[in-house]
Formats: sequence, structure tokens, C-alpha cells
Amino acid sequence: MCYNLIVKRIIVSEKQKALLIKKRRRLLKQISELSPFIKGSLSRLYRICGAKNCACKKGGNKHEALYLTWKEDCKTKSLYVPVEMHKETIQWVQNYKKLKTLIKKLSSLQQDILRLR
Repeated sequence: MCYNLIVKRIIVSEKQKALLIKKRRRLLKQISELSPFIKGSLSRLYRICGAKNCACKKGGNKHEALYLTWKEDCKTKSLYVPVEMHKETIQWVQNYKKLKTLIKKLSSLQQDILRLR
């Protein structure tokens, strides 16, 4: 009777392991499809331009500027994002956030696989 229980546990654990490995393959595929990506946050600033006759100098609407910010050596760095690259840079930042989430899920799966040994 004990032998049957051990065999059943082994079979169940092998099925669980196979299921986890299948999930891992799916996650790895999702990760491989996520590119390009960039670490950082986007900030919108409104500023006055350098043109002499622009309405922004006379109290009108200011111009929107997008900046990518990130930490490097305990200091916040920022980089201006040209207007023509706004959409793709936004997508890169979103891809990075998705990548972090997928890596956390993958790591958790790996831990579950280790627990099954």
C-alpha cells in the first residue's frame, strides 16, 4: 500500500513538473518577443522654446517635452526624447515593465520546479 502511494506521488509530481516546464516555455517565448525595451520612466515637462515670436514667450501654451529618467550610480539621469520618437520610446518603456513582470513569473516557476525535484 505504501508503495502505491509513493508511485502515485511520483506520477503526480512528474505531471506537475511537465506542466510547469510547459508554462516556462510559454514565458520564455513571450520574453523573446519583447524587444526593444529600455529601463526608465517617462516624464512630461512643459517649457518655453527659444523662438522670439512664439506664443509661449508671451504667456501662451508651453511646449511639451518628454524625458526618459533612470537611476545610475545613485544619481538620477535624464535624456530628452525627440518628438518623432515619443511613441516608440513609450512602447520601449512599457516593454521593459512587461519584461520585469515576466522575469518575476519565470523565477517563481523555476522555484516551483526546484521544489518538485
